[in-house]
Amino acid sequence: MGLFESGRNKQRVAGYVLPDTAVVRVFSLIRLHDPEGTIRWAESDPSVLSARTTFREAVAGTPVRRRPEQPMGMVDAETVASLQTLFGAGDDVNVLVWSGYAETAEFADRCRPATGAAAEFIEQGNLLQLRMPARELADFTEESGRHFPVAVWNDDESIAITQPIYHDSVYVSAVDRTVLDTLLRAPTVEGREISPVADLPSWPAYLTESAD
Repeated sequence: MGLFESGRNKQRVAGYVLPDTAVVRVFSLIRLHDPEGTIRWAESDPSVLSARTTFREAVAGTPVRRRPEQPMGMVDAETVASLQTLFGAGDDVNVLVWSGYAETAEFADRCRPATGAAAEFIEQGNLLQLRMPARELADFTEESGRHFPVAVWNDDESIAITQPIYHDSVYVSAVDRTVLDTLLRAPTVEGREISPVADLPSWPAYLTESAD
């Protein structure tokens, strides 16, 4: 699969998307602790929101007392439901999950270790691969306590949803850009088209040197 070409620069968006495709960055909701709840990135500070906005930039204007929390690879159920529509209701999809997430053990009897370039798709590796009906993506939500997969793609490799681990966004790449236009019109999706050659807007939270 083109997504797993070796030598891709993981510091750029291109390292996580299908080659020669249009790409959209879909922002994960920002959780607040005081008061509890979630907000969209544009609600935090719409003046700075662009495809390349980092989490730190987005929340710079948010009162400290509200304690905004960086998304950590989890996606809310409404956004996941919109992402599901990228695939046919009866389609099976290919999925990579990171073995370091605690809930990954639930899939142990269905997974096999990823091999080849797929095994090195993200930093820290240790990926498991499985195949499932697209409707089962509904189980990978923040509300259910599960992280969204690091990669989901269809058999003809025309659509992929990807993210580094512990990330604040997912990246959707598609051969047909009208698919992405439709996704961006969904009321439950907050996203922006982004150039694949752009630097990754925010580093995964586990890295010691952050781009934020």
